Amino acid sequence: QVRTPMVFGNYVTARVAVFDTRREGRQDGNGIRSVTFDINNPNGDTYHRTEETAPYCLFGGNDPACPGVDVRQARGDWPDGQYSAAITIEARDGLTSNWNWTFCVHTCNPANPPWIDFAQIGRDSLDPVVYGELVFQVVAYQEEVGTDDGDGIDYVDFYIYGPDDENHQIWHQREQNPPFCAFGGGNVCPGATLDQPGQYRLVAVATADDGLQSRLDYFIDVQPGGTTVPD
Repeated sequence: QVRTPMVFGNYVTARVAVFDTRREGRQDGNGIRSVTFDINNPNGDTYHRTEETAPYCLFGGNDPACPGVDVRQARGDWPDGQYSAAITIEARDGLTSNWNWTFCVHTCNPANPPWIDFAQIGRDSLDPVVYGELVFQVVAYQEEVGTDDGDGIDYVDFYIYGPDDENHQIWHQREQNPPFCAFGGGNVCPGATLDQPGQYRLVAVATADDGLQSRLDYFIDVQPGGTTVPD
């Protein structure tokens, strides 16, 4: 059992060399029926693979160099954090041996998802009932970087759905600089008065520089107004 985790960077690959000295020599694969890899990621998902031919590579390939995975292209399956691996080696006569391994991707203590919350829903208000203009401003930051608005944040996506249909998208805006406002606008967030009263769904998704995301998903009631969301 390997107790001190090794840390991979952007590329994960692994190979085990095994043989059964009871019956055959010390060449990789001698006397071995199969090698099975079970990898548990920080999200609780499991990657499973069985190899029956040496060299025994985590991602197959039967190449001594062993192909790997670029975790930057597969963050959903290979997020940052600590992994546990159980490797089961089966000899040709059915005898098995287990090897446990711990490793990390990028860091053993990954950053938390970004912090995000409303700054305004209506003008200078967090009331879910909007009588005047809708502003929809959020504050977002990555605590490991700093706690000022925008620290460690790549961008924030704003979505508005409605009226009275939580899946009917009527607005999308991406903002890369604070203050993060649904209708853009720089230092002072502009507002909009929706022309149809009813229930609307507001969604804001903050994406940090490291790719981690957090979201707000909130319903508001809009009272009668006069103009439309800006084009």
